[in-house]
Amino acid sequence: FKQQPTMILGIGTDLVKISRIRKLIEKNNGRAIHKLFHDIEIENAPLLIEKQSEYYAGRWAVKEATVKAIGKPALGAKNVYIEYRNEGEKPKLKLIGKAHQSLINQMESENKTYTSHVSISHDGDYATAVVVI
Repeated sequence: FKQQPTMILGIGTDLVKISRIRKLIEKNNGRAIHKLFHDIEIENAPLLIEKQSEYYAGRWAVKEATVKAIGKPALGAKNVYIEYRNEGEKPKLKLIGKAHQSLINQMESENKTYTSHVSISHDGDYATAVVVI
């Protein structure tokens, strides 16, 4: 098959300390979680607090890495999220609102569409993410 050449708009990476996210969850009964994460992310979070911390840390790393890949601050944390995925599938980056519009504006000027690639990893007290757009 013939593959079209693709343009990389940007690459972003971020590292998050899981214990920092755990404190955020425990503080104020997790109200901050509802301010920072999309409803879909919250609905799909694990029930155990230890797993929640790892889950949210990975997703926060994706949000920060996406901002770096797009190169635009203030995209709005809830505007970048990982669509629910089954175990073993690749994470699917979703952009809405300001994040989506910012990316569309950049791509329209060159008459291009975008594809994203996301990798999330956890080790010890750290979660990391790499985003390529």
